[in-house]
Amino acid sequence: MEKQGSGPRRGPQRFPKPDVHPSLESALPRVLQVAEFAAAREQELYVLNQAITTVTGTQRAFQTLPPHLRRRAMSHDVHRIPPRLRAKARKEIASSGNAPAGSTTTKRHRKANRRPPYLLSDYSRRQRTYVWLETHIWHAKRMKMANLWHHKLAVHPSDKGKRACYKASATQCTIQDTSFYETLQLSGSEANILSLLGNMVDPTALSFGSPLYTTGVRAGKTMLYHHSVYPLGAIAPVSFLWDPINDKAARRLWIWIHPAATKEVLKDFFVFAADAYVEVKCLEEAFVRFELTGPRAHDVLRAVLQPINRETDPASPPIKSNSEIWTALASLRTPASLPSGTVLGLTVNDPRAHFPPLNFNKIAKIPVPSPQPGQLTLDQLLTRWPAGDTSGSTTAKPSMSGLWDPATRQRYTDSWYRDGEFQVLKKAVIQAKLPDIGIDIAGDTMMSSSFGGGAGAHKQKDTGGVKMDSEEIQRKLQAGYPLPVEVLLVQHDNGALKRGFGAGWQFIAPAHWGMSFWKSFIYAGARAIGIREAKRTAYEQGLPFFPVDHPDTHAYYQEMSAKADRRSAKHFARPPAKRPNYKKLYTPSPFYADWHALFSAQGMPPDSMILFRDNCNNNNNSSTNGDADESIPKSSGEELSNKTNIKKERHKWIME
Repeated sequence: MEKQGSGPRRGPQRFPKPDVHPSLESALPRVLQVAEFAAAREQELYVLNQAITTVTGTQRAFQTLPPHLRRRAMSHDVHRIPPRLRAKARKEIASSGNAPAGSTTTKRHRKANRRPPYLLSDYSRRQRTYVWLETHIWHAKRMKMANLWHHKLAVHPSDKGKRACYKASATQCTIQDTSFYETLQLSGSEANILSLLGNMVDPTALSFGSPLYTTGVRAGKTMLYHHSVYPLGAIAPVSFLWDPINDKAARRLWIWIHPAATKEVLKDFFVFAADAYVEVKCLEEAFVRFELTGPRAHDVLRAVLQPINRETDPASPPIKSNSEIWTALASLRTPASLPSGTVLGLTVNDPRAHFPPLNFNKIAKIPVPSPQPGQLTLDQLLTRWPAGDTSGSTTAKPSMSGLWDPATRQRYTDSWYRDGEFQVLKKAVIQAKLPDIGIDIAGDTMMSSSFGGGAGAHKQKDTGGVKMDSEEIQRKLQAGYPLPVEVLLVQHDNGALKRGFGAGWQFIAPAHWGMSFWKSFIYAGARAIGIREAKRTAYEQGLPFFPVDHPDTHAYYQEMSAKADRRSAKHFARPPAKRPNYKKLYTPSPFYADWHALFSAQGMPPDSMILFRDNCNNNNNSSTNGDADESIPKSSGEELSNKTNIKKERHKWIME
């Protein structure tokens, strides 16, 4: 049976050739002359070539290539385009506005972008709008950064360590870079300065004119108001310090204020300072300011700071006495035991000379030698803080410091060595084995012996490409290595809710020395925090946090309006079915607390809001000046308990 569809196999089909007309065949030339043919149709070929090469639409040079020849970044990198199209691509890039006409775009290599000269220029460009702190690079690698108050500030650490931060502030030590606070200096006679500031503070509270602060031994805090409108027109809380000089005809006053309120304060100062014969100057980027909080803050400072003793500098009585005070404070358990606002000026060595420092746990275990007869003891300092010798033309107070002198302050700033220069000098000292320059040669030698690698081995410090000849090294070694620097320590008190919680030290040093001390504090055991943790610490202390807890200030409404915009954008980004309807919930201001609307609903003008503040700072009762104790109001236990309850109710809404 034959299969269906099978049949005899057919061969290839052949079709007959079409017949060509004899006249047409005879008319066609046997040979085609290409040159003559092209010359006869030159105009037609020109039009065809123009139609092919001229782009009449939005097609770019790289888009004329077939898809399998196209590569990434051809739109802006001419080197990825074939050479025959690069000239056209350069013209397109120049005419598009991405590059100036007539210039060639070159792509920098990744290694070139990481070289120090380019990094410095790039960092300067990125700081045109927002100011960077000296510790910005360190924070940017470990924390969430935000643009706040014309600065680039750390908000919170990247790790999930909220409870760890609280534990560190309660039992150990935290550190925050508060160098973004503005430092204002008022110069003039003491009477003129007080006449200017007397109309900008609460007359019933301890402020600039109190005898407790005018001696310059203690730092204070107060609330600033607009000129002559108290109790209305609150601006911001400030901290201040008088210079420890007896000449009342030429005094200086430092005021530290939050950058959110700096313009308001300067506006009032410039208006009324000329009439009071007071000079106002903004010491911008003149200091670095760190805030160490916690009971182990003093141990961290002991691990990092090495004051110059009397054998090192016998010709400076203030430094010698201050080093004795620091030695007597070695057995201090917590800064909360000291009088509030205590100021101590020290001259210390460069902390990089003995880097890394010991951890605060090891420092606390080192036995403190017993004081010799005639030396200061810790009990004497706690019962009566030395006010200094105010007799004669010279003053010797614990708060004396060369940072008050602009020339001295600038000299310390200019004499700072970069890390690369410091490492070159350090290696030269170690190789020469000079034991009389104040560096631990044995420790550095042991550290350099472990540079070979392996687990736990220290990485050798790089000089950062810094090269110095032998003459320059010897000249800088003779100038001083390690270089001394003067610093100020200001004790900041705790709140009223928890005894001792939140106390610590404020560390003030000249500019350029920020990272040198910051890394040493971190290695000594301090935990870095941001603005979020500082706010929560203030909440635990029972203290308001500026500006979010001062609704009667202009800075509060600026901050709340910015937050309201962010919350509103986040709210309306959701679909209507997935977001609450605040109109039906009768919530007129869902994104921030509109205090002005509340006052308007009560029939009162919005500007009439007054926030009652507790003017009695109970932490200042431990005064070291007997005359100043009489000016501090005392509170009974019942009144203190009532104020504590009021503060608890007042600050329930601090946390979001």
